[in-house]
Amino acid sequence: MNGTQVTTGHAHIWYDLPYYDITAKFSAGRYLLGDTGVSVGLEKNFENGATLSASTTLTDTSDADLFGSTTHSYHSLNLSLPLGSLPYIPSGSSLRVRNAPFGRDSAQILDKPIDLYNMTQSFTIDNIARHWPEITE
Repeated sequence: MNGTQVTTGHAHIWYDLPYYDITAKFSAGRYLLGDTGVSVGLEKNFENGATLSASTTLTDTSDADLFGSTTHSYHSLNLSLPLGSLPYIPSGSSLRVRNAPFGRDSAQILDKPIDLYNMTQSFTIDNIARHWPEITE
């Protein structure tokens, strides 16, 4: 499907696990290659601003894997550490480490600069209740 126009889109469902500050995510839709599939992941946000996430994606199109055969699944592990509190480093800076397949065609999506869920998550009742003492200071 290279060189042709492809319509993509995904439906997302998030669920915040109570008491753990872990978010479960489920996505289903069509990817840039024209393949369809689902993605499942977990994300943990720590009080110091660090974020650890893991996800797995299954699609209907196979691609070469690390061992020379083909696979329909892709996994990733991501770590983001805030660096803005260190001297001479701009606030909002972070170190991002990602362990994921490199150079694959299937299960690719556009990289959104900001996710709608992350933009609105701080306005949820659970988040306001969890941070109420900080809000009222």
